[in-house]
Order: sequence, then C-alpha cells, then structure tokens
Amino acid sequence: MSKVVDLSQEVQAVWSAKTIDLKKEAMVKLIEKSHAKAETKQNYLTELSKISSSTKLDKLAVNYMMSGEGLKVV
Repeated sequence: MSKVVDLSQEVQAVWSAKTIDLKKEAMVKLIEKSHAKAETKQNYLTELSKISSSTKLDKLAVNYMMSGEGLKVV
C-alpha cells in the first residue's frame, strides 16, 4: 500500500483561489502532487478541463483528496 500524501494545503489553495483559472491551476498542482495512478490523474485532468463552476472545482478538489485517502465520494 502506498503512503498517503497530505493534500490539504493544495485543497486550500483551490478553495482560496479567486478565479476559475487560478482554481484550475491549483487543482492541476493538487493532481500532480498526489500518488494516484497515471490513468486516474489523466481522467481528473480531463474532467477538470470541462468544469466552469467555482463550486464544482472546490468539490472536485476535496473529493480528489478524500478518494486518495481511501474514502469513496460521489
């Protein structure tokens, strides 16, 4: 089992970003820092490119972090 990476600072960066573009940049950094499989990272990057809502980006960030901790989220 791989070591869990603390992504809470990256999630905070997504939440505190003031524009959608800045939120997306922070989300990319979050994804890159994680220990997710390459396929998972690519799937999230693809999903990220389709999102145009700040609220959805905030939710995606926390869901990504929680799924990395072994918690299933919807």
